[in-house]
Amino acid sequence: MGTVSTPHRVKLIFGLLYQDPATMRDIVQRIEANASPVDFLSEEFPFTETQYYNEEMGEGLIRRYVSAEKLIDPDQLPHWKHLTNLWEDQHSVDGCRAINIDPGYLTAANLVLASTKPFSHRLYLGRGIYGEVTMLYMHGEYIKLPWTYPDYLNHQDAIKQIRHLYMAQRKSMT
Repeated sequence: MGTVSTPHRVKLIFGLLYQDPATMRDIVQRIEANASPVDFLSEEFPFTETQYYNEEMGEGLIRRYVSAEKLIDPDQLPHWKHLTNLWEDQHSVDGCRAINIDPGYLTAANLVLASTKPFSHRLYLGRGIYGEVTMLYMHGEYIKLPWTYPDYLNHQDAIKQIRHLYMAQRKSMT
């Protein structure tokens, strides 16, 4: 029988998809006000992997990745999904989102994203929220899974930079 233990704290990460830089800046300010200072803000990546969001959000979308400096307990992910859904609603115009916020967390071994949608590869976390292991980290690379979002895989250098920050934080805690 295994021994119950407390998991390591994890790195809070957000994938932002938007058109208007002012909206993105507001969300970054909200992350800092509700979590901690941001310790990583990626460059802007044109969102060209799919047109899934074009009808709701328009064309010319930009993807960025953000991480919060303070580590969190992994069981806080449902809280962050509820909060980011509220922020999305507050920025909506005529029922259409101006920003899509994907909260998640990063560990040494994987990237987990929160979702409100159940699916075969998602585990229920509570409060109506599911968790999805979106990518695995093995041998210095993120490994694609059948459900990995193409933009996350294409931008894995940004995710690796966040992982590097996380691993340095973990090392300084020992």
